[in-house]
Formats: sequence, structure tokens, C-alpha cells
Amino acid sequence: MHELPITENILKIANEHATQSGAARVTDLYLVIGQLSSIVDDSIQFYWDII
Repeated sequence: MHELPITENILKIANEHATQSGAARVTDLYLVIGQLSSIVDDSIQFYWDII
């Protein structure tokens, strides 16, 4: 369940970087989740689709 706030923070960081660079929107995001991170990548994708 901790993947939801992580996903929200990913979105927040992406939006902050877009704003700083003058981008109108983010079209792609490349994210690498390491094996030792204890983050379930399918859960991140699930929450990403929701938010």
C-alpha cells in the first residue's frame, strides 16, 4: 500500500521538473525500480493509471 504515496510523489516531481523547464505537459516518464527497493512495480503502474 505504500506504493500510492510513492506514485503521487513521482507525479509531483515530474510536474515540478516540467514546470521548471517550461514544458506544458509530460508525455513520457522513464523510471527504473531496483530489485532492493521493496517497491512492487505492478502496483506503481496500477496507481499511475488511477491518478
